[in-house]
Amino acid sequence: MVENGGTKKQHVQLTTKDREHFETMIRNGQQSAKAYRHALSLLELDRGQTYTTVSETLRVTIPTLSTWAALLKRISFYDYKSHHI
Repeated sequence: MVENGGTKKQHVQLTTKDREHFETMIRNGQQSAKAYRHALSLLELDRGQTYTTVSETLRVTIPTLSTWAALLKRISFYDYKSHHI
């Protein structure tokens, strides 16, 4: 979580259903490396990790993380999965 004027801000807030789908993708291990990074990135942001931390850990640029997070906020998991994972 990020401190923002004394309040904590979560970067991504996944629905329970989305979280379960991403966690299943991570556990299965049958998706591409790109899909794995997408899912893990969004899960970590949902867990309160910073963009910088996730970027460094998964070797994904901050603008890419921002794009993934913004896209997920606009569309459902299923649309996100079919178009970007």
